[in-house]
Amino acid sequence: MYTYIANSPVNYVDPGGLQRSLVIEEVKEYGRSWWKNVKEWWRLVKDVPYEAWPDAYRNYNRDFVFDAIEKLCSIVPGCFAINTEDPHWKPYFEPVPPKKPIDNADTENIRPDDPNEKVGPAGVGEQHMVSVDDELQYVIYFENKPEAGAPAQEVFITDYLDPDLDWSTFHLTEIAWGDHIISIPESRADFYTRQTVEDYREEVSKSWWVDIQVALNYETGRVRWVFRTLDPQTEDLPLDPLAGFLPPNDETGRGEGHVSFTIRPRADSPDGTVLTNKASIIFDTNDPIITNEVTNLIGQLKLYLPLILRSYTPPTGFPLYIGNAIPSHAAAYRGEVFYTTSVRIPNELPPGSHFYFSSQRDAVAKVLVDDELVVLLSGAKVFAHGFSTSGPPTSAIVEVPRTTMEQLAGRTITIEYRDVYGAAVGASTMWLIEVPG
Repeated sequence: MYTYIANSPVNYVDPGGLQRSLVIEEVKEYGRSWWKNVKEWWRLVKDVPYEAWPDAYRNYNRDFVFDAIEKLCSIVPGCFAINTEDPHWKPYFEPVPPKKPIDNADTENIRPDDPNEKVGPAGVGEQHMVSVDDELQYVIYFENKPEAGAPAQEVFITDYLDPDLDWSTFHLTEIAWGDHIISIPESRADFYTRQTVEDYREEVSKSWWVDIQVALNYETGRVRWVFRTLDPQTEDLPLDPLAGFLPPNDETGRGEGHVSFTIRPRADSPDGTVLTNKASIIFDTNDPIITNEVTNLIGQLKLYLPLILRSYTPPTGFPLYIGNAIPSHAAAYRGEVFYTTSVRIPNELPPGSHFYFSSQRDAVAKVLVDDELVVLLSGAKVFAHGFSTSGPPTSAIVEVPRTTMEQLAGRTITIEYRDVYGAAVGASTMWLIEVPG
C-alpha cells in the first residue's frame, strides 16, 4: 500500500492565459496542505501493523477521489472532467469483481458480542480488500460463559485454512486464557507446551497441568489447537468434574481466551480471489461452536492515496496503539531495550477516567513485558512496571496513575520494553486505553 504514496505536483495548464496568479497560489496552497496531511498520516502509521490502523485510514473508496477532484475544480474553474467510461480511466473506478460471492452482511471483520468468534484483517473498504503482499492476522476468541455449570477440562479449536492462503507462511503468534499469555517463538507452525495452573477454587489447594498442542496439516490445511487439563498424579483428565483450566467466566476474564496466527495469501492469487476463514470450537464433549466467517478480497488499491488521505484528520483520542505481540526469544544482551515507540497523549483527559496498558483496545486486560515496561518524557523516566523479580515474568493489570497522565497530556512520550536479567525477552499486544470513571 505504501507504494502508492507520492508527492506528485499539480500540473495546471491555462492555454488562454486568463486565470490570475491567485488561482495558482490556491492550487499550491491546497497541494501543500494535502502533502502535510499525507506526511502526518505516514508518521502515525509507518511503524504500526496494518491491522491496528484506525478505520478512517482503511475505508477508502472512490467518493473521496471525486471529492478531491471537485475541490481542485472549485479552485480552477473548468479545470477538467473525468469520463469514467474512458478506457484510460475506467479501470481506476471499477470495483474488482469477486470470483465467488461475498455476503458483506455476514462478514464484518470486527469482534462481535458472541464470545466465541473469529476476527480477521479489516482490509480496505466494504470488501475488506488485502494485497498478496500483506501478512494477515487472525484471532479466534473462546469463552466458557459465566452461566456454565462447570469448567472446561478440554478445548479443541479447528481451523481449515483457505486454499488461496500460502500455508507455508503460517505462523502461530499467541495463546492466552485468563491471566496466562504464551508468546510463540518466531516462525512456528507446530507447538507444544505444558503449563502448571492453580485450581481456581479458593478452597482447593491443588495444581493441574495444562497441555497445549498445536499442529498444522500441510496436506489438508487443517490447524488444530488442543488444550487438555491433566492431574499430575495420574497424568490423565481430572476425576473431579469441577476441575479444569477454563472456569466459568467472571469479571476478571478467567474463563476467556484466544489464539492467534499470521499467514500470507498465495503469491499467484489473482485480483478478485476471495479468502474465507472460520473455525470450530469444542468444549469437552459438547457440540461444536462454529464461529462467524471472515472474508477478504485480494486486490490492489488503484486509487492514489494522496487524493484520498488528505480528507482525514489524524485521530487524537484513546485507545493509543503501543505495539503488537513480540514472540519470546533470547535477549541479545543484559539490559537490552528490545522495543521502542512514541505516541502523543491527547491534550484533554476526560474527568474521572482511569488509564491502563491493556492487551485489548476496548477493555482492561492483563499485559506482559519480559522484563520491564518504561515510559519516558524527554528522556526522563516517568513511569515503569516490572513483570519479573527473580522468576519468570507474570502478566498483570497495569494502571497509569492519573497524576502521571495529567503530566503527560499533550506531550509525546516514548515507551520502551527492557530486558533486566539477560534471559528471554517478549511482550503481549499493547494498547494505552482510557476507562471512564
